[in-house]
This record gives sequence, structure tokens and C-alpha cells, in this order.
Amino acid sequence: MDTINGLLQYTLQNIGSKSEGYIATLICDDSIEYILYRENYLPIDDSFFEPFNNKNVSINGTIEQGNKYILVDSIAELDVNTNNAE
Repeated sequence: MDTINGLLQYTLQNIGSKSEGYIATLICDDSIEYILYRENYLPIDDSFFEPFNNKNVSINGTIEQGNKYILVDSIAELDVNTNNAE
């Protein structure tokens, strides 16, 4: 299982095509983008991700090498105001 942090965006994609719909993507600090999906759900129009739109999150899941998808096991919003230096 991998843990990866980034900005989640839930945006309308593939406009005008048969695959038009909302897709959740995770944008990491190194500008790599991953498409997020859950087991037994298509990555299009999974409203589970909508409450996390434009928020910094931590994802636990499996990164699929080669196709930039993440099978999400859990997600949590990050508190960007937390100072971890103690």
C-alpha cells in the first residue's frame, strides 16, 4: 500500500464525448497527476471524491505503475496549517 499526498481536483473531463464526466485527479508536488478510483467503481462520476475537491489530501492506496491510476483505499484531508516541526 502506498501513501501519497497532493491536491485533489474533481473536474468535468472529456467534454462532448461518450466518456464525459467528472473525474478525480490527484496533483502531486512534482506535477505528476494520477486518476483516482475505488474498487468496483468506474473513475467517472464517482461522487465520493466531490467533497475533497480543491483540497490537499492524503491517499492510501495502490499506485498502478505505467498508467498513472491510484486504486484508493482511504482518503483524508490534510490540515495545511499544521506545523510538524517540534
